[in-house]
Amino acid sequence: DKLDHTYTWQTTKAPTCTEDGIEEYICSVCGTTTDTRAIEKLGHSSCTWKVTKEPTYTEDGEESYICSRCGKATNTRPVPALGEIYYYDFDENNKEFINKQYSGPISVILNSYDGHALDSGWYYIMGDDVAVQNRITLSGDVYFILADGCHLTAEQGIQVGSSFTVYAQSADAEKMGKIIASSADKYPGIGAGNNANCGNITINGGTVTATGGEYAAGIGS
Repeated sequence: DKLDHTYTWQTTKAPTCTEDGIEEYICSVCGTTTDTRAIEKLGHSSCTWKVTKEPTYTEDGEESYICSRCGKATNTRPVPALGEIYYYDFDENNKEFINKQYSGPISVILNSYDGHALDSGWYYIMGDDVAVQNRITLSGDVYFILADGCHLTAEQGIQVGSSFTVYAQSADAEKMGKIIASSADKYPGIGAGNNANCGNITINGGTVTATGGEYAAGIGS
């Protein structure tokens, strides 16, 4: 006797963010298709801004609005060229602050910063509302220059590697950048914690508020 068809809907083309997929009504016995229907495209999901091209001192960089599902950029916007970057450093010999220009390699931290670990190097904190939910981990020697008006909130604090140095661009408390770092458990707001050795922490400027967890220092171990 001949067999009866046994049909089920099967996805033969998965939908993407921008294209519909396809389902086919296929017989599991003979493979015959008698009908098809579209699966609606998914649309982009949980897009976030990320720096995809670092600005230089003379050329604009770029931020891209990237889909977490497909990884494609749905929009872009420029990051202004850095121009000249100055910061205040403390002169140990003359016991005074001096204004210096920095012209070496540097990465920018904007409001889109997602809290990923930062390796040794210099970072220009430019965002006026940089809010990071995870603990920021620094590796090696890390230097922050706080742009005037910037505001970095580290909701789980900052984990220091070999050293952490902070500079401000202004001596005016109303203008200088701000860091707020708090921590839970037994970790300091800025430091090592959990019985780990803490590297050197030097704050040359900026308004820095650090609050540790239970039995932990605000800044230190």
